[in-house]
Amino acid sequence: MALYWDAPRLPPNGFTVERNSYVPLTDFLNAIVCAAKECLTPWAARHLSNLRFLPHDEEMLEAVDSKEPLKPNILGLVRSPLPCTQNISWNDDDVAVVIEVKHGQRKLVSQLSTYARCHLSVNRRRSFSIAIAFDYQTLQMRFIVFHRSGLSSSHELSLHSEAGFQSVVKHVVGILSIPDEEAF
Repeated sequence: MALYWDAPRLPPNGFTVERNSYVPLTDFLNAIVCAAKECLTPWAARHLSNLRFLPHDEEMLEAVDSKEPLKPNILGLVRSPLPCTQNISWNDDDVAVVIEVKHGQRKLVSQLSTYARCHLSVNRRRSFSIAIAFDYQTLQMRFIVFHRSGLSSSHELSLHSEAGFQSVVKHVVGILSIPDEEAF
């Protein structure tokens, strides 16, 4: 049986430098997406079937009332990868998932709340914003859906346990299972 440490380059003791976690976390999430796509029924419609995670850490086009430029660490994009130099807009339908990497869940949720506010205010048709909070030191993940009346969140999911790893996979499969643009 393959265990959770077979995942791409996630060190068992976490990362000491935040930025060093971006590429391994991106590879880890893309490996889950790739494996899930092989298992999901091919005839069922899936709006996010082309989802790919990419390290971003660049300023978004809009700051939307923020004093500082907004720079999500990783983005889940629906279309083919964009050039690293291309600025991405919160209004772009391509942005499906926003991922922030920090140490401490309180800081993560606070930063992701700012991103979600921008995501939802720039595109008024959007009814929710999907986010992932990743603590690079403890290897804990939290899936968060921000909606116009608040947020819904998973528990902290530890990649140190098989149950946590399986739950992360289930959440990613759930995201991939969104059937159409209207449901998204």
